[in-house]
Amino acid sequence: MTHEIPSNAEKEAFASEVNTIKTIIKDCESYIKSLNEEILIDEGRAIVAHARGLVGDSMGSSGIKSAVFQVGRSDETSCSVFRL
Repeated sequence: MTHEIPSNAEKEAFASEVNTIKTIIKDCESYIKSLNEEILIDEGRAIVAHARGLVGDSMGSSGIKSAVFQVGRSDETSCSVFRL
C-alpha cells in the first residue's frame, strides 16, 4: 500500500485547521477560567451576604449554581463543548 505525499497546499490547509483548533481550545480555556473566577466571586459574595444575615439558608449553593449556569449558557457560541 503506497501513501500519497500531500502537496504544500494540503499541508498548509491542515496546519491552518490545527491552528484554528488550538485557538478555539485557548479561547475555551480562557472562558472556563473566567467562569471559575466568577464562581469564586459569587461564592464569596454569598458567604458575606449570609454572614451579614442578608440571605437565608434556603438559597444555599443552588442559587449560586443556577446563576453560574445562566452565565455559562449565555455564551454557547464560543464554547458550546463546555456546558455547565
